[in-house]
Amino acid sequence: MREAIGGSWLMYIFIVFLFTIILLLVFAINYLSAYRLNDEIVSCIEQKEGYTNECKTVAETSKNYTANNRAPEVTCTEGHYTGLSSNGSVYDVKTFITFNFPLLNIKINIPLRNKSRSIYGVSCVGA
Repeated sequence: MREAIGGSWLMYIFIVFLFTIILLLVFAINYLSAYRLNDEIVSCIEQKEGYTNECKTVAETSKNYTANNRAPEVTCTEGHYTGLSSNGSVYDVKTFITFNFPLLNIKINIPLRNKSRSIYGVSCVGA
């Protein structure tokens, strides 16, 4: 009864645990890079007061260090109602975390959304 759990069974438990930890680490790194890109785009939109060509360039060039091949999506909503004022425009930025499993022919896209603050006096041109 000293060896109730055999060596091979314990090895399987260790392999499953290690595989789970590696998957969590890969997800965390992909989430971090997608959120970083999302934050860069929102910061550019807020600094330039709109989705300008400069912000489009940031979105296209920064996509290289993320783990996906899908371009970010930027949408604009005019007349966003916040409290008593209704003149602002809000930009909604959506980036994607992509997991590609080529052996299983599975591609999973997880959207990550972020909204800018209300930008007043700017219409939604170019978004």
